[in-house]
Amino acid sequence: MSADINIVTTVSAWPEALEAQRYLLDKYSEESFNFIAVIDTSPIPNPWNLWDSKLRKTAEKIAQVFCHEVLMMPEELHFDRKKIFPETKALKSKYSNERAADALQLVFERKILNSSIPTLIIDSDMFPISRFSLRKSLVSKPIRGVIQERKGRFGQEAKYYWNGLLMLDPPRLRYLEDFSFDCGKVGRLKVDTGGQSHWWIKKIEEMGLGETLGYIKHHSSLNWHINDFEGIIPDAIKEFILSDDRNDAGKIYSEIYDQHFLHFRAGSNWREESALVVKERNRKFIASCIL
Repeated sequence: MSADINIVTTVSAWPEALEAQRYLLDKYSEESFNFIAVIDTSPIPNPWNLWDSKLRKTAEKIAQVFCHEVLMMPEELHFDRKKIFPETKALKSKYSNERAADALQLVFERKILNSSIPTLIIDSDMFPISRFSLRKSLVSKPIRGVIQERKGRFGQEAKYYWNGLLMLDPPRLRYLEDFSFDCGKVGRLKVDTGGQSHWWIKKIEEMGLGETLGYIKHHSSLNWHINDFEGIIPDAIKEFILSDDRNDAGKIYSEIYDQHFLHFRAGSNWREESALVVKERNRKFIASCIL
């Protein structure tokens, strides 16, 4: 399809979220979009697929309904990561962040790197809650994202883009072929998914192009109260996040990014909660989105 922008998400433990994402994207995106899902649900029972060996097939079926394009992450690539990341030290994906990095790099190389239109990357549990324009967000900066920083002994530092919400306009970016979503280590510092983008950022800054790098602010988990946010939250979604069992003493577990995006958080079940607890919480949230 012909679209103004691409929107990319990966799917592991919560394919049902695609319905809410698509509903809210249709409602709030000012541009027409091509919604691309990368299915990376493990076929082996584990916390990230809610111990359901059939969830991968379920995810593919759901994605075919709610997405314009569906990519299936080849499971064998997780066992030979050199094919995706030639410089990686982790030869096999053992953890969810490594699997996420693999899937993102695959879609990055196939759908984003040589794209002529802007791309929005959203986590599987990231949802728009008010009207937004990706093109307007990228007018002054060709890339915008949430910066993660790590600091260690002897002045060691790592700075990289988080993978959960990333906006970029490929034709306006230099050296994009060097961008990596891999995790592992930067020097001796452990970094999460997207950590190896540190080296791309460093190159951009060293080439005198640091002014092209844009950053996104957010209200981080359990560090804000509902009255701290001055933007708009739909009533049903607001009711859900206020009653979320993961809140603590009035502090909100979910996060809000760039005023327009709600991060449900832990949608991939990295907290390793029981499947029943996760499914019921997820069901309530989806219901709040599509009222």
